[in-house]
Amino acid sequence: INMDTTTKCLEVLDFATDWKDWRKALKKTIDSSRSYYEDETVQILLTKLNSFLNKQVCVSSNEEKLIQDMWEVADNNERKTITTILLKTASRL
Repeated sequence: INMDTTTKCLEVLDFATDWKDWRKALKKTIDSSRSYYEDETVQILLTKLNSFLNKQVCVSSNEEKLIQDMWEVADNNERKTITTILLKTASRL
């Protein structure tokens, strides 16, 4: 079976058509997670989620592409830093 890139990757984030919507969805997820877990656990979970998304989900904005590009070249410590920055950004909404 020959599939092009757009059909190989998941397009589960189509509901978030722009950066602002994506950040709001991220904030809602983080706030919900924090009601069950401590911040360190949330960061670990989000780091794992970011790894999955980077490999499986098509980017739908320039911002998502930038995060994907940074994630691909980052080592584990840098990926934790990216996750921390995303947590802080989402918390400011």
